[in-house]
Amino acid sequence: MQVEREAIKEIVKLAVEESNSTLPPDGRLQVSASTLVTGDGGVLTSLGVISLILAIEEKVNETFSIQVMLFDESLIADPKGPFRTIGALVDHVHAVVQKA
Repeated sequence: MQVEREAIKEIVKLAVEESNSTLPPDGRLQVSASTLVTGDGGVLTSLGVISLILAIEEKVNETFSIQVMLFDESLIADPKGPFRTIGALVDHVHAVVQKA
């Protein structure tokens, strides 16, 4: 499926904003490609990352009428993996959607 990266970026932005609504003001994610999500300096807990991923999957389904699975246990442990920064997450979601 051909989907523009900007459309994926908007979906991730909306999911981040949704996740931020449940976080204290000093623990919120900034919507910037370099924002650390996980690992050293990351804002979200493991549960927070899973919630964000589920929100993105839901928004992809609502927007494009396709179901994707973004989470793979092997990816979460990778310090340079797709959940490390907002930019890496957008790239990961875009790649998965393109394959769907």
